[in-house]
Amino acid sequence: MFYRRWAIFVAIERDPARAARFHAAEQVLESSEAGDDRQAAVRLIGSIVRTAQCEVEALEAG
Repeated sequence: MFYRRWAIFVAIERDPARAARFHAAEQVLESSEAGDDRQAAVRLIGSIVRTAQCEVEALEAG
């Protein structure tokens, strides 16, 4: 489990633009009181993580 989570983290961080979007969304979650902003940030983070998970699964498969 640790290695999979680490691989997802690496998949996110190795793409500078994706990592920047991910960290910006994290900042919104930490700093914003607006529900709409927070929901958008959660959706963006989820999308980025799911994409990274797919990349990791593809590497594992072959």
